[in-house]
Amino acid sequence: MKNRILGCLLLSLVVAVTPPLCAEDPPAANDEAQQVQQVEQLQQLQQVPLNNVIVVKSAQGGQPIRRWYKAWKSAEGVAPESTGDLYDKLMGLVNPAIEGKKPKTITFVWMQGERDAREKHGSVYAASFAGLVKQLRADMKRKDISFVIGRLSDFGKYPDWEVVRKAQVEVAEDDPLGAWVDTDDLNGPKDGLHYDREGYVELGSRFAKAAIALINGEEK
Repeated sequence: MKNRILGCLLLSLVVAVTPPLCAEDPPAANDEAQQVQQVEQLQQLQQVPLNNVIVVKSAQGGQPIRRWYKAWKSAEGVAPESTGDLYDKLMGLVNPAIEGKKPKTITFVWMQGERDAREKHGSVYAASFAGLVKQLRADMKRKDISFVIGRLSDFGKYPDWEVVRKAQVEVAEDDPLGAWVDTDDLNGPKDGLHYDREGYVELGSRFAKAAIALINGEEK
């Protein structure tokens, strides 16, 4: 079986990433244990040896999508002085990781959106994420890159929270190679901004299942 790349960008505080799993803000003390547990989930689901999976991760907490999408503009058409620096950081990890290799599939896993909701940029979120995926496909010269979005939870206390949630579903459902996963039941009984420990483990499982379904060409 050929190598698979699972690139992951997450945008909130501490990040644990396992192929093709992502989780936001796990407690630091449990980070390594959760990654191991999620890797085991992937092995059981996908039944492939881990040396056939290349994992690339890059993350920085609380950042807006414009730090990944280079052509980002506000609803008023204003472009910031700098965009895409975190995307460049990611690609600086991806390119050496795949040098001399020809991945059979590439899956992009994304958990982000809080900052855009807080800054009231929800109206351009769908177009921004679609542009980011187009940017990644062009740079990697692969039109077949699939993606899985973790939809924001039901926290709902930032101005454009619901707008971003709807945009995440919209962009995933509009792309035949896109999918999204629900996180509404992962943030504890008080509907917190971030997830509890069990929530992170379950999020990883949902990312894995969604990514594998896309790789296998299953109907959404």
